[in-house]
Amino acid sequence: MAQKRIKRTDQEWFDLITECRTSELKVKVWCEQHGITAKALYYHTRQLRQKGYTIPQKSATDLHQEKQEVVCLDVPEVLFPDRSRTPAPLTDEGRAAICLSFHGIHMEVTNYAGKEVISNLLKALLGSC
Repeated sequence: MAQKRIKRTDQEWFDLITECRTSELKVKVWCEQHGITAKALYYHTRQLRQKGYTIPQKSATDLHQEKQEVVCLDVPEVLFPDRSRTPAPLTDEGRAAICLSFHGIHMEVTNYAGKEVISNLLKALLGSC
């Protein structure tokens, strides 16, 4: 027997989406526990965004599960003569994974930096060369 649909207001959907996004559960698991299909959740997320609602990002636990890419950079040693500082180990939570010193400016990027942050950092470095 098919389930009866529950009519929800935009605010009710927003509250559900926010709860899902801030929970530590995967979307599929959260939806199963709340009797909502993931398809409906994503549909209403799109609808609310179109209406101007600001939907929160996924929680940090979801970011750990994303595939990480390794990008090799060919940086001439002439640009970084001061290599006295050793970068922090990659495995330490919250510590810098990339340390750069360039023209007296020191930059550190953690393992949790988003693709956009890293892209902007590299563009800024290219622009200063």
